[in-house]
Amino acid sequence: MSKKELASWQSDLAKHATAIAKNEGTDSSAITIQHGTMMYHEQAIPNNELDVIVVASTAENCYYSGAYDPDKISSPECFAQSLDPKSMAPHSNVAEPIAENCQVCPYNEFGSKGKGKMCKNYRKLIMIPAGTTADEVASAELAYLKVSPTSVNNWKKYCQQLVASAGIPPWAAKTKIKVVPDKKTIHQVTFHAVEPVADDALLAAIHGRIEEGESQLLQPYTYEEDEVAESSKY
Repeated sequence: MSKKELASWQSDLAKHATAIAKNEGTDSSAITIQHGTMMYHEQAIPNNELDVIVVASTAENCYYSGAYDPDKISSPECFAQSLDPKSMAPHSNVAEPIAENCQVCPYNEFGSKGKGKMCKNYRKLIMIPAGTTADEVASAELAYLKVSPTSVNNWKKYCQQLVASAGIPPWAAKTKIKVVPDKKTIHQVTFHAVEPVADDALLAAIHGRIEEGESQLLQPYTYEEDEVAESSKY
């Protein structure tokens, strides 16, 4: 087999692996916020609050050049994903990165769009219900929530409070997530500790799903759907 044939085969292998990971991974569903109401499986969540265990979290920065259109799902022109919010750089899928890394990117500076940023900084969380038992964790559906830039500081402060008060990460605590009205930002997503996870078997089971949760949250934008949508116009 020639080097050219080998490279082509390896590229095809990588595409199939990506497709399998996307299509055959553990099911997860999005928790969305629509007009200030928290929704799950298209149903409003009672009292706009959930008791959960946050299994994993990641940071995501996204830049869109056009105006936001809720009826059009599209990939950002530039994006970065990482487990470490302080170490962010454009993903390899980005065709034309704005900068070498997010720390030096002019679009990631306050004031680049009014008082805010042209590039939006999010947190993505993946979670299971707080009442999940140790025996149920392995098969529990993972739900994910994308925390908007206006609520990211609430998540950061919550994580800091858990460390300062109990010396634990979020996955070792039961957390109440609420959506509350806010005059400046329309709504805020807030986080409150319910209690630490005291069951060692439950902690071990949760720990066993962290890598899977992180992998799901770090699935990149591929731009394949955008290309299909564009080609369907003709």
